[in-house]
Amino acid sequence: MQEASLEDQRKAIRQYAADNNFSLVREFCDDAISGKTAEDRPSFQSVVDFARTNKNEPYTLLVYDVTRFGRFENPKEATYWEVELEKNNMSVHYVTEGFNNDGSLGSYITKVVKDAEASEYIKKLSKTTSRGIRSAAERGYWTRALAPYGYSRAVVEPSTNSIEHVLKKDEANAIKGKRIKLVRGSETEIEILREIFHMYADREQGLSSITNYLNHNHIPTPSGKGHWHKAGVRNILRNQTYLGMTVLYEGSGDEVVVEGTHERLIDESTFNRAQRRLHEASFATRGGYTTQYLLTALLECGHCGYTLHGAGVKNGKLYYKCNGYSNRGKEVCHSPIYPAELLETPVIENIEEQISSANWPSIVQQSIDLVIGRSSREHSSKTQEAQQQYEKNKRRVENLLASIADGVPRKTAIHAIQRIEREQEDLEKILRNADTETHARSTYEHQARFLTELPQNWTTYLAQATPQEEKRLVRFFLQKATVNYAPPNITYNFYSTPCIDRKNTEPPITQIKKKLKLRRK
Repeated sequence: MQEASLEDQRKAIRQYAADNNFSLVREFCDDAISGKTAEDRPSFQSVVDFARTNKNEPYTLLVYDVTRFGRFENPKEATYWEVELEKNNMSVHYVTEGFNNDGSLGSYITKVVKDAEASEYIKKLSKTTSRGIRSAAERGYWTRALAPYGYSRAVVEPSTNSIEHVLKKDEANAIKGKRIKLVRGSETEIEILREIFHMYADREQGLSSITNYLNHNHIPTPSGKGHWHKAGVRNILRNQTYLGMTVLYEGSGDEVVVEGTHERLIDESTFNRAQRRLHEASFATRGGYTTQYLLTALLECGHCGYTLHGAGVKNGKLYYKCNGYSNRGKEVCHSPIYPAELLETPVIENIEEQISSANWPSIVQQSIDLVIGRSSREHSSKTQEAQQQYEKNKRRVENLLASIADGVPRKTAIHAIQRIEREQEDLEKILRNADTETHARSTYEHQARFLTELPQNWTTYLAQATPQEEKRLVRFFLQKATVNYAPPNITYNFYSTPCIDRKNTEPPITQIKKKLKLRRK
């Protein structure tokens, strides 16, 4: 940390100027700005611009020390900027370093060492800061400048973990010796937050519809300024903070999830339903459900690994083409175009063959069992036991509180209540998971009914299904297909039983390879 204040630095520079017969003509100061890069420092750029504009006159830049010139991540960058200034007739003097920056071998070596030390300092500081942020989050503290919509930031005394006061939206986080925790925000915001999730997850209203609703009803945005936008609503729906957890991203890009850091505002079941809709919307945005191509996002080129996309209509027929060939040409792939009918027909035939099995209902049930992991009876029994124990514990707490008035030592009763509360937290988690599983079970059972009844409705379904419905059907049966043009063949990865939940649980794969008859473009 730089110990000298700005005023101390000014005094040292003025004294150096007086001792060495310099006349000070202008001051440049990047106050409270990191020295990691030159681009993000306006005053540093002003120095460079000044030198370039006035290169016909010699000037000297007086800098308090090497670190004030810059703690660049690459120490060579400091040398680059010094040379750039010197080319424009401006030399650099460091007033407290104790060496003359005169271009001699000794001063050059000293300067290189000090630049390296400054660079190492900023790297260590970055690592220390990351460790500090993660450590604070793991202890339940909030480390970001703003609270998510529906929450407020509260100042906490670390020694007792007690809340002292709640910060306003525009108040700074940094309070010496204190920490910040997330607490419930205004009940109005929480009500609106839950309405946003229910509109999206349960009423199947889109982002545009929700945004229009918020703006039409003059509901303030999280910042209190401007209008609601789809991106802001989408960010709220994706934010895992509402599950009572803090998500950090380390330098490697790895996600670190710290659970139970604050009160959850959205139940897990609702949150998961919203995520499934967002995932579906993302697939649709990429063309997954809006084109006529049945195998969108499921075909890959066996030569270059790129996916295949719709190549348009030729002679009244749809064709697929390799993205590697389309985007990067023959240096990546020599793939021909593939008739859609040639690649899609075997998929429909395989689905028809699977659903024609006499054991089809039991095969569908296997898919449900694979996703859920245990029988309905076991699920119901565990939930019922947890609910009964939860209610029993509530009565125990009430009895213990009443016993204090009857003469039971207060300390004894409080210890017993604390043990029960810890048990209640575990039971609440079981019940929350049960709610999530119950909703998921309902969704999966709806899909199972559709699949079970598919053999009886097959002909009608093929005649009436939209492209979107057909694509959703295919994704129950096909993981992916790999197309090769030399020799021409396609390998289908079919699921051994219908895949009810592609995101979390996939059944075993059965590969089927077929030859293709192609014509070159």
